[in-house]
Amino acid sequence: MVKITLKYIKNNLTVYPNPVIDVATINVTTAQNTTFKLTLFDNRGRITRRKQISLLAGSNSFYVDMTSLAKGIYIALMVWGTETKKITIMKE
Repeated sequence: MVKITLKYIKNNLTVYPNPVIDVATINVTTAQNTTFKLTLFDNRGRITRRKQISLLAGSNSFYVDMTSLAKGIYIALMVWGTETKKITIMKE
């Protein structure tokens, strides 16, 4: 049995493409298994999407379908482990 320790991996997050036409891809890197929570708000502060997934230590990718959302600016609030990030996403 081989044990690999990922304690030197930094938590990292990318969202692309931005602007989004239909689907946004979110890549999250984390040093430990954790829960990832995404809340997407429109420009009026209304919640348009919620997503919660379990992350494994290392690199994780998932998609957010924005096809049915109106064009405009959205705020993605993402929380995982000890990290909290807000990212502005433009929907075309």
